[in-house]
Amino acid sequence: MVDFLALNLRKAGFATSTAADGAAGLEKARSEKPAFIILDLMLPKMPGLEICKILIGDPVKRHIPNNADVDLAMGACGCSRHW
Repeated sequence: MVDFLALNLRKAGFATSTAADGAAGLEKARSEKPAFIILDLMLPKMPGLEICKILIGDPVKRHIPNNADVDLAMGACGCSRHW
């Protein structure tokens, strides 16, 4: 699924970066400063929900724009996006 999403995003003109597990994904999110992040909630080593909670408290993620759909999805997962 990751390869499929990445391929289609690249075809649409987006640069992509993927990670094999949650810990690597969190590190990439911090170092690469992405415009948006697609997370699987059931990642190995660190689940997506935990990454979400960590990034909410991380000043590095403030460049990621607010989005009503993101807020809704995060709220459904028990996250708060208020910083």
